[in-house]
Amino acid sequence: MAIQEYYEQYWSASGSGFRGRMAQQLGELLRSLVPPEADCLDVGCGDGRTCGAWLAEHARSYVGVDVSATAVDQARLAGLDARVIDDAAELPFAEQSFDFVACVEVFEHLFDAEGAASEIARVLRPGGRVLAQVPNVAHWRHRVDMAVLGRFNPLGDSESLARTWRDPHIRFFTVTTLPRMLTSVGFEIDHVSGGGVSGLRDIPVLRRYARHREAGPVMRRLVEVRPSVFASRVRVVARKP
Repeated sequence: MAIQEYYEQYWSASGSGFRGRMAQQLGELLRSLVPPEADCLDVGCGDGRTCGAWLAEHARSYVGVDVSATAVDQARLAGLDARVIDDAAELPFAEQSFDFVACVEVFEHLFDAEGAASEIARVLRPGGRVLAQVPNVAHWRHRVDMAVLGRFNPLGDSESLARTWRDPHIRFFTVTTLPRMLTSVGFEIDHVSGGGVSGLRDIPVLRRYARHREAGPVMRRLVEVRPSVFASRVRVVARKP
C-alpha cells in the first residue's frame, strides 16, 4: 500500500477517526513564537485543526501541506490554504520562503524524518524557527507497559495495542533524540519542553474520573521538572542560524 493510500484511509470517515485539536499548552507556545508579520508553513497540516486555523488567523500568511488529499480537502473546507504534497522530505517551495514552520505530530509518521527536517531548514529564512512536536516514547506509562505488561503501544490510533504492526507511527522520539535530529541538519535548539494530559487519563481504571483532558497544575509541574518521564509529548523550538 502506498503512503498516500494509507493516509487517505487514515483520514477517511471509516479510518482512524482522528480529528485535529489544538491543546492549550500548544496554543500558549504558539502565541509566544509567531509574530503577526510571519509567513508560516504547516507541514503535515491534516485537517488544519491542530494549529492551522490559529496560524492562518494570527500570522501574515499561512500554507498547510499534507500527503492526504482527504485531509487537505477538510482543511480547505475550513478556509485554509492547504495543498497536497508527495513527501515531506521534498517540499515544493523555494529556499528561505518562510519565517515559521509548524511540524506537529508528524515526524513520527515519516520514513525519512531527518530528510523532512532538512527540507524545513531549507525553506526557512535565517533566524526562522520550527516548532516540532512528537509523542514521547519514554513517557512513564509506556515504561510501565513495557516493564510490567510486556507490551508496546505505538500510540498511532485506537487499534495501536491490538494491531501494532499496522500502526501509523514508525519513528519514535524522546526529549533527547528529537533535538539531536534537528541539530543534525543544522538547527540551533532554542527550547525543549513537554506537554501532558490529565494524570488520570494515563491510568485506565481512573480515566473515567478525569474531568478535563488538559494537564492540571500538579501534572504540569511534573512535566516541567522531568519531561523525559512525565511528558506525553516532546516539543522543541529550533532556530535556523
